[in-house]
Amino acid sequence: GALFTMQFQGTGTIVVKTHGKPVVLPVTPTTFVDSNAVVAWSAAAQVIVSSQVRMRRGAYPGATGEGVNLQFRAAPGNFVVVQPYEV
Repeated sequence: GALFTMQFQGTGTIVVKTHGKPVVLPVTPTTFVDSNAVVAWSAAAQVIVSSQVRMRRGAYPGATGEGVNLQFRAAPGNFVVVQPYEV
């Protein structure tokens, strides 16, 4: 899947809809997520396309065995939001 990013600034409310209950993960130097499941991340998080981690097909429901994931790096307090369903 393609990765599109949008950045929002100003006042108001933003609604983010996910398929299933979203999971908020703290960003550490080893935070990897499936690019098809990522929904949002904090603005200060650095995103790196990574092929270092390959999930075994069937390791979890919906696993595709994709060779490319996103790695997030940032100072403590940053986060990434994923949905428990691939799009």
